[in-house]
Amino acid sequence: AATPTPQNRKAERRAEAETRQRWAAATKDLRRAMERAEAAVHALEERLDALRAQQADPDHYADPEAVRVVAREVATLEAELPGVYSQWEEATERLEEAEAALD
Repeated sequence: AATPTPQNRKAERRAEAETRQRWAAATKDLRRAMERAEAAVHALEERLDALRAQQADPDHYADPEAVRVVAREVATLEAELPGVYSQWEEATERLEEAEAALD
C-alpha cells in the first residue's frame, strides 16, 4: 500500500469536512422540526404535571370554578398530547431516514 502524502491527507480531510457540512445542511431543517416537536411535547407534559399537581392538592377543591377550569384544561391537553407525540415521532423518523440515506 502506498504511503499517504501530506497533500493526500489534507485532501482527504477537506473531503471529509465537506461531506460533514453537506450532511449537516441536508438534515438541518429535519433536525429543527424534530427539536420543535420535542419541545412541544415537553411543554405539554410540564403543563399537565402542573395541573395534575393542582388537582392533587385538597385545597384546590375549595373553588368549584377553578376545579372546572383546570379539569377542562387537563382534558384539552390530554387530547392534544397524542397528536404532538405523533408529530415528534414522525419528525424523528424523517430525520433518521435522511441520516441513513446520507451514510
